[in-house]
Amino acid sequence: MVTSRSSVLTAVPTEAATALTVPATGADTSISIFMASSTTSTSPALTDWPTEHSTLKMLPGMGLFTAVSPAAGAAAYSEYAAVGAADAAGQGKRSTVTEYKTTPDGKTRWIDRVTVYDVEGRIIEQREYSDYGRRLAWRAVNDYEQGRLVRQVVYNDRGKASKGRKYEYDDSGRLYRRYNYSPNGILNSYRQYEYSAQD
Repeated sequence: MVTSRSSVLTAVPTEAATALTVPATGADTSISIFMASSTTSTSPALTDWPTEHSTLKMLPGMGLFTAVSPAAGAAAYSEYAAVGAADAAGQGKRSTVTEYKTTPDGKTRWIDRVTVYDVEGRIIEQREYSDYGRRLAWRAVNDYEQGRLVRQVVYNDRGKASKGRKYEYDDSGRLYRRYNYSPNGILNSYRQYEYSAQD
């Protein structure tokens, strides 16, 4: 926590005294402004130099979680976005979640990823950006059948298909295999999933 004290005259910007209080390693701070609005911050291990940390926000009336990481190069966490999209889906709305990267001082931010959800909360499109949000790096489009993801096509920065994936499920509805195809439809590999119960 940083505590600042203004100078005697405040009409013109001048230097101000600042005292630094260092929180315990791993300390959490939670602030609730009013119902359904909260902010949670986690302290990094060392706080005497700028470093990555994250802030989880839930905005009033929206039920939408966003993650803001003010450290350079720290990406927003899409799992928070997924929770928010699922909540929005419960309201029967299609939603778009935009994730930003932000400089440590919080003055500059740029688009990192955009995720589009259908009215049932399923991811139907993802777009990843590079070059400080100025250029689309890739785009993935998902197709569903009977509520399950069955196909995904990934497009490169020029809009051409770069790979395709097909998903197969076992009799109990769990993902069994993901097939990876080249743009010309040739099977490159597949990933197989095995499940085991643990005590």
